[in-house]
Amino acid sequence: MKNNNLGAFISNLLEEESKLRLAVKANILVKGQKVDCCSKVLSNFIAPFSATVVEKALASGDIVINGITNMDEFAVGSSGLNTIHQRPVNFLNSDLIPGGSSSGSALAVAAGLSDFSFGSDTGGSVRLPAAYNGIAAFKPSWGRISRWGLILFSSSMDQIGIFGKDIKKIEYLFNLVKGEDRKDNITTERKNNIDFSSEKLLFLSDRIVRKFSEPFIADSYLSILNWFSNRASIEIIDDPKVEELFNRGLEIYRVISSSELLSNLSRFFSSLFYYKLNNHSGNFKKFQKESYSNFSQVVKDRLEEGRRALSTFLWSEIGRINLYQEMRLERKRMEIELKEILGRKVFLLPTTTLLSISKEEFLSKKKDLKFLDVFTVIANLSYLPSVCFPILRLRNEFNIPFSLQLVSDQYTDESLLEFGGNLEKEIQSI
Repeated sequence: MKNNNLGAFISNLLEEESKLRLAVKANILVKGQKVDCCSKVLSNFIAPFSATVVEKALASGDIVINGITNMDEFAVGSSGLNTIHQRPVNFLNSDLIPGGSSSGSALAVAAGLSDFSFGSDTGGSVRLPAAYNGIAAFKPSWGRISRWGLILFSSSMDQIGIFGKDIKKIEYLFNLVKGEDRKDNITTERKNNIDFSSEKLLFLSDRIVRKFSEPFIADSYLSILNWFSNRASIEIIDDPKVEELFNRGLEIYRVISSSELLSNLSRFFSSLFYYKLNNHSGNFKKFQKESYSNFSQVVKDRLEEGRRALSTFLWSEIGRINLYQEMRLERKRMEIELKEILGRKVFLLPTTTLLSISKEEFLSKKKDLKFLDVFTVIANLSYLPSVCFPILRLRNEFNIPFSLQLVSDQYTDESLLEFGGNLEKEIQSI
């Protein structure tokens, strides 16, 4: 298998040298291919049809799919290590985790095995592995890319995202696959064009960034802030309310995603249809138990979190609701607050708070990882587009470059990619 010992692919497809190579995460359907979400539960599943994004990409005539990529099981995880296949390794340093859940899709692009790739992003699952492996990644606004053919983790947050060596490559693929899809009723053609080069740029204060981040991240972010202060109109936010917004986002994300995971995965261990589909003739309760045992402990833990959230009740201004419903209300408040802060501006943030994590550190939980995706989940919770790219001149002792993330208002995807592509080119040329 042409993996370059990275563990990027779970299967390779034929290539045509004259075409651009596209890798696809193992939770996005490609007709006739094994798409197993890197789980025992779907170990024999062959996709009966292709996802809309796959169909649109192939329809261009310039693209060929060259592999199905590794991932954290059912997209649950931020390391890439929770897979039934070969554990992937970081492209830039094999002692480090590659990041997840879209680990293989990031590695395929970083190693030059694919020109671009599809991943899925629930709370940072394309942007985190992009940061760890030194490439660019994009999570679109809610509804700008069809999710038909994506095996969902969190129904209200998952989006198909794109990896590329740079933002211009991402922009090319986005223009091919964006737009309405009659098979996915959340899709829209709506867009909001803004010339971000003439607007203020938002930054977090050094104090807030240091509260959540390791020193290298904070120092690199401050360096970028200082560079911009001489070249653009900027606004620095040091409001404790904004600090609390990021803190709150993590809790909201965890409760909502775990609850929706339980809902989405219950079909594989609580569904009579699935039981009959697999031609089981024994006791249904026994089948449920055996099916549930096929999930990894990581997935089981998140399913248990979902159960607790859905069975924990409290009183609110609208009456007795469960914790999931409460977090949905909190999410709406957060979305309104964040969009008021953003307006027509671009928010520049670190992509992650911790850039280099060894496999041993992750598995033994020696490092405090609770803030790992504090800067990425806000885009998912608020339905906003986000793109990240590496600052190649700012590298830590493990040779991993600092990754800068741009977030803007909903439906400004085209404007954000144009602005981000120009900014990426300008910063790399320094």
